[in-house]
Amino acid sequence: MTDIFSKSADGLWCRFNAETIHIQPWGTDSVRVRATPARDFRDEELSALLPWSGSGARIEIEATHARLINGRLTAEVFTVYPHGEPKQELNIRFIDNTTGKELLRETRSHFGWPAPRHYEARSSDTYWIEATFAAYDDERIYGLGQRQHGFLDQKGCVLPLIQQNAEVNIPFALSSRGYGFLWNNPAVGRVEFGRNLTRWVAEAARQVDYWVTAGSPVSRADASTAISSGVNPARAATLGSIWKVTAGPLMVFSMPLRMSTAPGTLRIASATLGAHCSSKAGSSENNLI
Repeated sequence: MTDIFSKSADGLWCRFNAETIHIQPWGTDSVRVRATPARDFRDEELSALLPWSGSGARIEIEATHARLINGRLTAEVFTVYPHGEPKQELNIRFIDNTTGKELLRETRSHFGWPAPRHYEARSSDTYWIEATFAAYDDERIYGLGQRQHGFLDQKGCVLPLIQQNAEVNIPFALSSRGYGFLWNNPAVGRVEFGRNLTRWVAEAARQVDYWVTAGSPVSRADASTAISSGVNPARAATLGSIWKVTAGPLMVFSMPLRMSTAPGTLRIASATLGAHCSSKAGSSENNLI
C-alpha cells in the first residue's frame, strides 16, 4: 500500500489528483475499470456486465505503479509527468501476458490538456466524460453494432453512441491487436477511431466505466464477453452479425432509449431472442466460430 495505490478483496484502488480509479478482475482474462472525481461509485442499473465475484487475480504495488494481473491480461497503472510537467497524472495500459505485447494504453489528446480521463460537470452528479487511448497504425476495429456506413473495419470512423433509425448501437469493439473493449455506459455519446487517437465520449454520465478482455482469436474474446455479459443463445448467420457480438444483455443495453419502460424493453428483447433462436435452429451457419 502507498499513498496512491491500495488493494482490497475486490481489486486495485488508485486515488490521485481528486480522482478514484477502481480496477477489478471481471471474467476470464478480463478487467473492469471505473473512475470518478465524485466521492463514491454508482453502479448503473443498465450495466451490460453481469455481477462477478471471481477471485484469483494478483495485485502488485510499488511506489510509482501498480498492476492487476488476471490470467492473460495485466492492467498497469503508473504515474507520468506529461511532457515534462511538474504535475503527475495516472495512466493505464493493458498488456497480454502471453506475448508481453501492449494491447491498449491511455494517452492525452494534446500535450497540454486534457488528461486521458476528462470530466466536466453537467449537474450535481453527472459529467461530460472523455476517455482517450492511443491509436495504432496496424489496428483494425470490428463490432459496434449495426451501422449504415457499410464498413466492416471501423478504424477511421466516428460513430454516435445512440440508437437511431436503422442503426443499432452496441458499444463493444473487437481489435485485431487481440482485445475486446466494452464501453459500459448507457449515456448518449460517440466513439472516434482516429489515426492519432481513440476517444470514447459520454455526454452525461456518473463515471468512466469500461471492460477489457484479452484474446487473439475472435472466438476467445467473444467467449469472455459471453461469460461477463451473458451467453449468446444463437449465432447470427452473417459475418457482419458475428462481429456485433449480440449477447443478450448487450442487446437490452442498446434498447432503453427507444422504450419508455423497463418491462417493455425486456418483452421486446425476449421476443427478439426467441425469434432469432427459432429461425437459426439447425443451421450449419451457426458454427462459423
